[in-house]
Amino acid sequence: MTMKKLFSVITLFCMVQCANKTEMHSPQFLDSCNYKNAILVLDKYIEYDSLNYLYYKYKGVIYNKLSMPDLAILNLVFANSDLKKRRKVDAEIYYELGVSFDLKKSDDCAKGMFYIAYYNDSTNLKYIKTLAEKNYHMEDYKSAMTYVNKSLTIDSSDAHSYFLQGSIYYNESLYDKALTSINKGLKYSPYEAWAYLSKGLVYYALDDFYEAYRSFSFAILLKPNVADFYQQRAYTLLASGFPKSALKDCEKVIELDSTFAEAYHLKAIIFAKYYNKNMGCRLYEKYKKMNHGFHQDTIFRYCDNINN
Repeated sequence: MTMKKLFSVITLFCMVQCANKTEMHSPQFLDSCNYKNAILVLDKYIEYDSLNYLYYKYKGVIYNKLSMPDLAILNLVFANSDLKKRRKVDAEIYYELGVSFDLKKSDDCAKGMFYIAYYNDSTNLKYIKTLAEKNYHMEDYKSAMTYVNKSLTIDSSDAHSYFLQGSIYYNESLYDKALTSINKGLKYSPYEAWAYLSKGLVYYALDDFYEAYRSFSFAILLKPNVADFYQQRAYTLLASGFPKSALKDCEKVIELDSTFAEAYHLKAIIFAKYYNKNMGCRLYEKYKKMNHGFHQDTIFRYCDNINN
């Protein structure tokens, strides 16, 4: 390989690294990480060196960044088949295949690919943390905790792993342990808004509405445009006996996200219980149209009473 070609490959590698570090929809997307142009450059390299697996691997990475998982899988599988012929393994290819299947919402396949990546590089923190997250979202809390503990063994100051550990404990109703883990994470990352959301949920489960309110309010202070934060605080305010303030937070949720079905649901409950049952039932009808998977809950009793 000539120095000129080597330099070109390094430049291309830097482009991909940039892609890995830049959010696709960020203002820097077109300027610093022009994915489509990178694909064109890679295709040119492939014309002259069609057997180099790295080019196909990088194309797969970029297609994942473009949320085009089928094309990503095509290129990654091609890259991997070339490596298999030479009895070599690139764990990152399996990781990117996991990302592709994640984009396709194929959880089992994604988990399998992430595990193969981890199997081939068991000290890679990214692979471990990804498996922890994947198992958590698949509600396999025991496996998720195993990988969280592995992560913390490698990096005992990793705030994200403590937050995830806290979420696992929360889902297992181990609330004291959940608070301990979340607070450990906040020691290393004290301004993580989503951690305060998790903390608030724990306090809410413990019926400590004052601390729940404080946690949700601090999350809002850190990130004032997240609908979830206002929604959880609205639940807390209603549970604390402040329906007017809860209604105000519901309005803020809808202002931020007009498709947030649960905000209409809570508004319906507040109106039906405290203000106007007819309005409550109208809001509930809107909620039902927005959320086809609704359950027949207490609001139906309020609506039935209107006709009695």
